[in-house]
Amino acid sequence: MFYFSNFLKVTWHKYIWHKRFALKYSSYAWLAVLDGLKSVEVPAKRNIFINLTCPLFEEENESITHLFFQCDFSFQILRILMPDVETFLLRPTLLQFFNFFYEVHWYKSHDKNFSFSMVCYLVYFIWRERNQRRFSRKQASPITLYRLVISAISFKATR
Repeated sequence: MFYFSNFLKVTWHKYIWHKRFALKYSSYAWLAVLDGLKSVEVPAKRNIFINLTCPLFEEENESITHLFFQCDFSFQILRILMPDVETFLLRPTLLQFFNFFYEVHWYKSHDKNFSFSMVCYLVYFIWRERNQRRFSRKQASPITLYRLVISAISFKATR
């Protein structure tokens, strides 16, 4: 017999799944947390050799951890959106970032939810930018991505 107690307790669901979040953005954040986004690590594990360099900043090898938020490109956008990340000594992983904002005592519940949703939006737009650079050679600046995130959040807030 199979019991639900065999499953690991998922504590990060409250960061990503919220009734007021847009499903498209939450889905990408969920996939990023679970390592479900197909970065160049997947073909490399199967001995398919492609360019492993991160298409966003072209200094290190691409991985989900690197894209969100070890990469200078993505961290620059994150710093513009959320200046509180300046207090980090090291670059956070996606889950560390969510946990940080969950544990901040001076943030009220709606501030935390807004921060979580903003990260979900950012994950989506960084992944989209990564794909555009890798597959169509189009490039946007960090400021352009910042504006896309802000306009998507504004659109959601006005609805």
